[in-house]
Amino acid sequence: MINELLADASRVLHKLVGTAGYGLVYGSHARGTASPQSDLDLLLITDEGPDRIDTAALVSEVRSLHARHGLDLDEEVAYEVKLFARTDEVIQAIALGGFVIDPSGRLSIPPVVAEPGFLNSTPFKLRLILNALTSPHIFLGGNVERYREHQAQASNAVALLALSMVDETERISITHLVHMLISDPGSGSHGKDYLGYASSDTAALHGLVQCGLAGLNTADATRAVDGVLVEQRAQIRRSLVARRGGGKP
Repeated sequence: MINELLADASRVLHKLVGTAGYGLVYGSHARGTASPQSDLDLLLITDEGPDRIDTAALVSEVRSLHARHGLDLDEEVAYEVKLFARTDEVIQAIALGGFVIDPSGRLSIPPVVAEPGFLNSTPFKLRLILNALTSPHIFLGGNVERYREHQAQASNAVALLALSMVDETERISITHLVHMLISDPGSGSHGKDYLGYASSDTAALHGLVQCGLAGLNTADATRAVDGVLVEQRAQIRRSLVARRGGGKP
């Protein structure tokens, strides 16, 4: 059934976005934890502006896809918000635009508020885009070079995000950084109530953070101590975060 579902989703991608953009399936179907009725988390990305995309047609096609496969619809976040992202929105997401960054490069994560105003806001949409690129996902087709570019930049962003949440004066393990992405130690929030990552994402996040740290090591923002521990150069790391706060990935 999953192969038929993914093939159908790929047809929707090709019909509505073509080959200039690309599409991803993320969430429970990508993790292999979906029930037979679980909704399909789908994100279509293109360079086209909102005036060139028929959002109503996109939503209609995806609702029809769910109906054909007997899937539930999840509209806690409106489909008009979560199904489609322009490339410039992806760049903002990679630039950590879904979070609060002060001029000094200190980052904070607003808590998720389960009400429509927050869930359908631009900052939360940017958090969803970043999560789709960095949680387990399935590439549906389209512009693979653009996808790989975005994914590489997103891994760097997630490493910066994790480093922003720990004591910058201490050596930190990769395991601890991954744990910070999965669960908020202050509130205990996790999953969709936090950054969208599940405990089952631990192994994938470990590799993702390692890739991101490789780029930060090159930028001299971090130093690998023994392959397990990471030492920050806090001023450089904060300057990188501050640049992202200005919309630069």
